[in-house]
Amino acid sequence: MVKEVQATINAMPPGSAAGLDGVRPMHLQQLTSKKIVEAGRHLILALTVLYNCAAVGKIPDYFTTTHDGHHEHIIVKLDIANAFNSGSRKAVLEEVIRRFPTAMPLVSQTYSQPILFQLDRDCFWSQWGIQQGDPMGSLLMALAMILLSRP
Repeated sequence: MVKEVQATINAMPPGSAAGLDGVRPMHLQQLTSKKIVEAGRHLILALTVLYNCAAVGKIPDYFTTTHDGHHEHIIVKLDIANAFNSGSRKAVLEEVIRRFPTAMPLVSQTYSQPILFQLDRDCFWSQWGIQQGDPMGSLLMALAMILLSRP
């Protein structure tokens, strides 16, 4: 698992924005590089242990306990790769009908049928996900996230 964690860190675009903790992928890459040797290995091992604990729902107390001994919640930030392009338009349209029926005529114009895009001589169909730049995109993406969170 250590190799997988290192590979994941190395695959992150170095110029990506920092997470809630302020640490950028570039920082992790530098801290775990082969140049740092021993300290880098310890950090990768610690990150792997934390990942394995989180994966089974057993976060160590020192991550959730405050100085006065009270347990607090932790925040987990997930970076969903290409989330806008991954969702089912049909499911989102059904959720729009259920929650915002008056918006359906507008949303339907863009998402009820695949759209043909042309770039020079190349053509491709847009038939999945929410179009980035769509003024309704944030709302539709929020609806998609609600769908994903259902048991």
